[in-house]
Amino acid sequence: MSDKGPLITRSKLREMKREEEAANRKRDEALQKEYEEKEQAIVKRFKKEKKQVETVRGSRAATSSKIRQRSSFLTKAIIVVSILLIIVFYFIFFG
Repeated sequence: MSDKGPLITRSKLREMKREEEAANRKRDEALQKEYEEKEQAIVKRFKKEKKQVETVRGSRAATSSKIRQRSSFLTKAIIVVSILLIIVFYFIFFG
């Protein structure tokens, strides 16, 4: 019979295993780097901008005065429009 040795020696198996682990590590590092880059892009895109505090441009008294004036104007406008509608309906039905 012929003398048959092992097809692959243990040292060769260890070397192949090391190469495979190195390739896996490289691939994992590349994937991790790609993931982090995408994550950073997403963070930059959706990052909330800091709202800057606006300076106060008037007092409360001035603001409330403006609101009262606007309110009285709108009330007068509503009254005038309703009177005009009443007059129009009067002429339509009784005129």
